Amino acid sequence: MGYCFLEDVTRADVAFEATGFGLRELFRSAWDATLDVMLPGGALPPGAAQKQILLSASSWGELLFALLEKIVYVKDAEGLLLAPLDIKLHGRGEDLELDARALAAPVETLLGALGTDIKAVTMHRFELRREAGRYSATVVLDV
Repeated sequence: MGYCFLEDVTRADVAFEATGFGLRELFRSAWDATLDVMLPGGALPPGAAQKQILLSASSWGELLFALLEKIVYVKDAEGLLLAPLDIKLHGRGEDLELDARALAAPVETLLGALGTDIKAVTMHRFELRREAGRYSATVVLDV
């Protein structure tokens, strides 16, 4: 489905609502929105390397939060921006896992195209919900 930025949620940070008909689509939309803040348009250069992300959590909301935190962490610790290629979600109950592949490009090669730097994903207004056969999440990013 996609995402939209929310103007009326916060003044100093960036907020968005991501949506999807399934959890994979929701996770992809939230990842795309996060990348779009850091790299407007979200296009990584051709020939970018690939990186695997493995995460686990006890709820889908915690897993989404962990994924977005990981994207920001990799940017800060490894100097890489990640664009989603494939997301797989597994598990039931409190034993949930994410296995994702991403394109990875060094931040230094994107300097002219960079947008806003994200410091952290916040719990402020963070929510994952299911309504009428689709999923949505509200996320606030500290910038």
